[in-house]
Parts: sequence; C-alpha cells; structure tokens
Amino acid sequence: MTRNSALCLVMGLLLGACFEPGTPELETTFGNPTTGPVPGTDSVDPDGDSTADDAATSVATSGDDSGSEVGGLECGNGMVDGDEQCDDGVESATCNSDCTMAACGDGQVNATAGEVCDDAGESAECDADCSAVECQDGIVNISAGENCEEGGETASCDADCTFVECGDGTLNVIAGEICDDGGESAMCDADCTVVECGDGLANMAAGEDCDELGETATCDADCTTPVCGDGVFNPMAGEDCDDGGVVPGDGCDELCLSELPMACDAGVDPMSGDPWVVCSADAGQAWVAHADPGGGNFHPELICAELGYSSVGQFGGTCGDVCGYCEAGTSCMSTGNQNYDGGGNCGMDAGGLVLCITVHWQCLA
Repeated sequence: MTRNSALCLVMGLLLGACFEPGTPELETTFGNPTTGPVPGTDSVDPDGDSTADDAATSVATSGDDSGSEVGGLECGNGMVDGDEQCDDGVESATCNSDCTMAACGDGQVNATAGEVCDDAGESAECDADCSAVECQDGIVNISAGENCEEGGETASCDADCTFVECGDGTLNVIAGEICDDGGESAMCDADCTVVECGDGLANMAAGEDCDELGETATCDADCTTPVCGDGVFNPMAGEDCDDGGVVPGDGCDELCLSELPMACDAGVDPMSGDPWVVCSADAGQAWVAHADPGGGNFHPELICAELGYSSVGQFGGTCGDVCGYCEAGTSCMSTGNQNYDGGGNCGMDAGGLVLCITVHWQCLA
C-alpha cells in the first residue's frame, strides 16, 4: 500500500470517501488552495449524507463558541477557569464581579464585601478602608485635608479634624480659645482672647492704637495715642489737664498745661506785698491762705481774679497755721481742715475786701 493510499484510507474513515490527491473531486470538496470553495455550488458527498459531513467540517474549522473565550471559559459561570482567581457566579463578599479576589484597595467597589468606595488607596473621597471620608470616623485621611482624628474636639485637634491653631477660624474651647475669628477682629484678639483695653494686646480692628497694660507716656488709659485735646487726661504724657479742647483761657491751655492754680502755687498781695499760698485748687474753687506765720493784709478779690476765679467765697482765721484750721504742722504739702468762721475781716479799701492777720479763704469759679 502506498503512502497516498494509507492517507486516503484514514480520510475515508473520517469523511466516508477517498479521492486521490489532484483529482477534480478533491479540489471541489475541499476547495482550491488559491480560490477556496465557491459558495452555492454543489460538492461531492461520498456517502450521500451531507448533514453529518457538514457538521464534522464545522467542528473541525470553528470550534465551540458557547463561552466568551475559546474552550467555553466565562467569568460568572460559577467555575474557576483559566486565570480566574475565583468565580461565585456573581459578586460576593470574597469574589469581585471580574473573578478576582475581593480586597479593599484593588480599585473595584465590592458592595457585597461592605465597600462604599475603592480608589485603590486613600483619596479625598475615600478612606484607606474603603469607607467614605468622614471627619471623626477614626481614620486620619491626609488626602481629604485631615490632620488628626481624636473622636471630637481635644486640646490638640479641632472638631474639623485639623490641628489646633489660634487664628484658623475654628473655635476650640478645650485648647483655651475664647474666640477665633481667623485673626484679629473687633471682638477677638490675635491670641484668641476677647478684646479688652489694658490686656497688653493692641487690637487695631477694635480701635486700639496701643495697649501697654495701662496709662503710659505713649499710651492713654483708653488704648489711644496721647493727644492734647482728646479729652483723656494723661499726666504721664506731661499733661496738667485735658478738657477736650485747645482754647486758652478756659483753665487748660493748648498744650494741656493748667491755667488754674495748683497746690503750693504762691504769690503776694498786689497792694500789701504780703505772701499767700494755694492750699488746693480745681476748676471749681481754690483754697488760699496766708503764707507767713505772722499773717498780713490780703485783698482776696484781687488775688482770686489773678488765679482765674470770679469771686470770693467763705473766709476765716487759722490760729496762725497755714492750710489748716488751728492745726499745727499743716502746709500746702500737708493740708488740714478748712473751717470758715468769718474771722479776719478787716474792712474795705481801694482793693475791695481786706482780710488781715492769719486768715484763709475760698476763690470760686
């Protein structure tokens, strides 16, 4: 038996016929190697059963197309095939819908496994445990802007899961903040305490020019810069007075120096030349007394006008003491009691009322 004859026998068993290679029948059945079979033309069926032959030919050339892959492999058929890691037929708590093992961080959301999200790691919307980002969920998510998670406001962590910092706009009472307006405001100092003049913190937003813990040469007690005429009397800034203006002749001049007498200001009577001294004075009245223990003659109306007052009030004797009523050791630096008994009236002359010997009197505005 020749080699061709043996091949023909095998082909005959498979297809029910045998033809010698190169015969017209073989070329008609299997097609010309160059042109292939002509659709719609009759072909030779050696056993007369075209159905069986066609089916065999179909299986041999195309294979089974029942699955998504050659050989019937298909994710979701309930059988682990090929490179599938698992196949539960559907998504399960352990198997993803693409037949890979379920794992948080694999980039596939598996709701059955309890995942709310899965961005393959921490993201601004998803925590590393595949739960949605939420401040106070116990998971610090840097991508979402969280710095800390301590279950609520603490001395080191704000309620919005950021580190405590005065001026961040988040009030944290546990950290000692009384206020936090995101910086200095009319109600809140830069150190997150309530604005208060005298606290040592100058708050421009609250109208403070300065704050030096009280009155100083450069800061008034109301936390404004000292200015003569502002109505705030500041002796440390060199003011004798501040009546809110700078008009001379009203008791306080344009430099805030007093135009009224002060204790221990002294002078002499314009007619007798006898010395007098101011025991005390303010804008409403002055207390004036003889300055020499021996007394003298005094014209109180002239002296009061010189001091800037309009009239004379009560008067009386002093028993020889200065700036006190019959009290030894008193002076303009250590005054005693004022007592006006009407004593010392020595009549009138060209200068008006005359008080004589050891006397004291009032000047009234």
